[in-house]
Amino acid sequence: IVLEELCDLGLERAIRVGSCGALDDSLELGQLICADHLSGADGTSRALTGEAALIPDRQMTELLAAQADHSGLVVSADLFYERGTERTARWKASGALAVEMEAAALLAVAKLRSIRLAVLLMVSDASAGAGARLEGIALERATERLGRAGLAALLASVALVVLAQQLAQLARTLREEIKPMLEDVGDTISTVQDTARFLSENLAEPVIKVSTSIALLRRLLALFTAGR
Repeated sequence: IVLEELCDLGLERAIRVGSCGALDDSLELGQLICADHLSGADGTSRALTGEAALIPDRQMTELLAAQADHSGLVVSADLFYERGTERTARWKASGALAVEMEAAALLAVAKLRSIRLAVLLMVSDASAGAGARLEGIALERATERLGRAGLAALLASVALVVLAQQLAQLARTLREEIKPMLEDVGDTISTVQDTARFLSENLAEPVIKVSTSIALLRRLLALFTAGR
């Protein structure tokens, strides 16, 4: 509901940050997981997009992955307490790192609303809720790290968009303003060269010829005067 209403207000990109339960036994409490793709085992995402692939935004996912401890497949389910181990075993066999409860539905909405969305999760429960749980000061520190990482990636993503827009504007300026100016300069240089050539051919050369003729005449007069 919140994401839908934010989209109505003009939202263009978002990052889902939250907790998850570990499916991979190598994960440690407090570690951050960047979901590079989601498996929807919930009813909401399937009702919205069916069996369509749920792929987070690539650019923001790369920014999140640089700060996360792990990246990979995450499962979204709609049961907090699993009854039995069949589904959990199947998720583990698929290579999923963790399970959570909101990301798939959010990605489905993002796909329908054409916005960018990525997912960053904190391991708060071992063995998908059946083992140890992150608590106390460790939970506070992990939550703070999660928030900082998500915010940094979101700001970096926006900065890249602004940079791309500025580069596009620069390209337009070069194409529409600087290039014509350079062409005008080129025309001016060509005009100056033509003018110099004209003066050389029509003024400088005749002047040189007249000067030479006058010098020759003076020489002849000097010779004639000396002979008398």
